[in-house]
Amino acid sequence: MSQRVNSGETIVYATETIRLLRQTETHLEALNIATSLIVSDESPDWKGSYFQMLNEINSALINDSSALSENIENVITAHRTNFSDLERAESSKWKNDYSQSISHQIASAIQASDNQPKVILCTTQSLIRASSLLNGAIKLPVFIDEGFMVADHGEYITATDGEINGIAAKLELINEAPDDYSTNDRYELPEKLLALKKYVNNKFYDIEISKSEAKLQWIAKLDLKSFFNKFSAVTLLAACHEDTIQFHAIKSAGFKQKPLDWKLATKHFTSGTIHVYWVLEQQDWLTTFKKKLSSEQLENIGLAFEQCHFSNEALSVKGISGVGKPLPVKSHGFNDVAHNHHFLNLHTQMPYQHFSRFLEQSYGMSKKQIRQAYYQYDAYQAALRVSLRNSTRQNPSTVDNYFCFGDKGTAEYFISKLDSNVKVEKQKLTVYKIYEDTHSWIVDEVDRAKERADKVSATNQEKKNRAKDKRRLLTLKPNLSNQDLSKLQLTLRDWRREKENKGKRVTDSMLKTLIQTNSLP
Repeated sequence: MSQRVNSGETIVYATETIRLLRQTETHLEALNIATSLIVSDESPDWKGSYFQMLNEINSALINDSSALSENIENVITAHRTNFSDLERAESSKWKNDYSQSISHQIASAIQASDNQPKVILCTTQSLIRASSLLNGAIKLPVFIDEGFMVADHGEYITATDGEINGIAAKLELINEAPDDYSTNDRYELPEKLLALKKYVNNKFYDIEISKSEAKLQWIAKLDLKSFFNKFSAVTLLAACHEDTIQFHAIKSAGFKQKPLDWKLATKHFTSGTIHVYWVLEQQDWLTTFKKKLSSEQLENIGLAFEQCHFSNEALSVKGISGVGKPLPVKSHGFNDVAHNHHFLNLHTQMPYQHFSRFLEQSYGMSKKQIRQAYYQYDAYQAALRVSLRNSTRQNPSTVDNYFCFGDKGTAEYFISKLDSNVKVEKQKLTVYKIYEDTHSWIVDEVDRAKERADKVSATNQEKKNRAKDKRRLLTLKPNLSNQDLSKLQLTLRDWRREKENKGKRVTDSMLKTLIQTNSLP
């Protein structure tokens, strides 16, 4: 990039974390390359933008003597009078309306790129939003580091079908709104759907929704052709690109992907020994399995791994098990933690079933490829935050590194990224627990996890009852908090579990009493 800027080009560099953007900015500035970092501020300058807008309007009307001009001048005077009051209302949402959006700033920087050659740095999501604003007159080359969101999805469950329709109408995903749409505050957009709103507002994303039984499922798919056409060339800087969702999305869209040979090592080398452990031998490490484990069992897994490397130099994704220094799931840019030598990942991350079907049908991905792209790739990237990332064949590390993953499949995927000459020792992690009868440690067969006694719904019928109870309770009292609702649902579950209540029906009268007294008659 530095060579191209020195030759007179302006380049766009995008990645998914601000942390990595700031690191890249520092490296470029050290090479005397001009940069323009455009990211969202914690405190947007709404006052400056608002005041500038008023001044610009006033300047434009100086030579206009029409009646319209006089009316607008009166409006400006009123705004100036109220400016100090508005300044005191900084917590109000309206201030964001006067803050120039990041997307517009990026678009303006790209379209004004005929000035000083530089590198424009921004997040990938902001670039995608900004690209829909570009007029196409100026097309710059873009470098996207560590992938971009070619498709996203989510699921939202409410109390009633009507509420789902109201939310869908709020997002302008359907034409017909419920009768009470304009007066019922239940249709305020929930925080969980703010991501969907951003996709809806971007014309480069196609939105698919399905509604059934008070559940909204959505998928946002990027129109790759429209996005790519806004730039002169798109270069993806991604390790293991063939293992990502973006690779399959671009391939299914009919684009030719040309690999660039930058003479970089594609496998990791070290003179130390790589010790790799896994918890599950025959099955995938999934949320449905992890939920069956008690907190004590998760802690014992972390303790068992800690006893393998006997040090405090370990990173742990999301800090699960309480062992190791917490690391985000998306860890790009966390290169300053490479003084740690060991890594534990007990995080679970897989898409909803409706998105898995989409990936199979739209991008032609197999279940193995989905697991690889959606979980194992991020696990590998997080694992490479440790000291191994800085070891090369020319300057190899002599330190032993220890890694532990939830399942053997993910462990084997990580091993496949190592140089064939690296010494690897791999085995299933042996986990111990206290045997209460003798107060001694015995092997805990974690693979055979038992159902948790405190599980909210032990059977499919209890799951159905819980969903039905939620709808009925919210119909009777729509403003119930999530915490209060959960308590009432558990009370109903426990009541049904009582032997003398088997087969009995919960009436509306009983529910009203429950809401008022927190107990059933």
